[in-house]
Amino acid sequence: MNTVESSASIAIYLSTNYTYPRVSKISSRLQRLFLTQLAASNTPVLGCLGGGETEKVAQFDAEKFAESQPKKDTPRKEKASREEKQKPQAEQKEEKKTAAPATEEELDECEQALAVEQKAKDPFAHLPKSTFVLDEFKHKYSNEDTLSVVLPYFWEHFDKNGWSLWYSDYCFPEELTQTFISCNLIDGMFQRLDKLKKNAFASVILFGTNNSNSISGVWVFRGQELAFPLSPD
Repeated sequence: MNTVESSASIAIYLSTNYTYPRVSKISSRLQRLFLTQLAASNTPVLGCLGGGETEKVAQFDAEKFAESQPKKDTPRKEKASREEKQKPQAEQKEEKKTAAPATEEELDECEQALAVEQKAKDPFAHLPKSTFVLDEFKHKYSNEDTLSVVLPYFWEHFDKNGWSLWYSDYCFPEELTQTFISCNLIDGMFQRLDKLKKNAFASVILFGTNNSNSISGVWVFRGQELAFPLSPD
């Protein structure tokens, strides 16, 4: 038996596998062997098998595979950047103009109040420079003995023309009950007067016991006027 006859025999034998429904389960190696022997056996065998020209073994084509795949959407950022580049320059300038800061009419009440606060005039700005440096006195008061050091320093450096002394009493002593509540009133008052820290000093004391107490204090203000009416803050 020559080579052609051997190839034809093998091809005919393998062709029986294609007559059953299990053709989809034939291995790729077996199919390749069948096609190789079929090509080598030439035309007479092809006629017996009912085939025409020998088919080539399927090969992977990367370009056709890429074309058959659905195209993925480009990221939104890249798409937006391309659209931005495609816009005319005139349209981009108009968009920048529309993004300008809001006018005073568009500001809400809170923002308007903050804007007015920044423009508010300092009620102590017109006063001349004083020789009494409040920060130095506060440093002494915080770190030295009151009777032996702080009070002598105060009277030695106090500028009666640039500063004034005031005495205060709480206006509603009948409303004071527990001492800790009265102390909270004092703390809350000082927190609300934080803007006065550069132009005022105070020593406020709670006297008495529960359901029988009072609040009194001594104040040092910049200038000769009571500081509270000078500004709503």
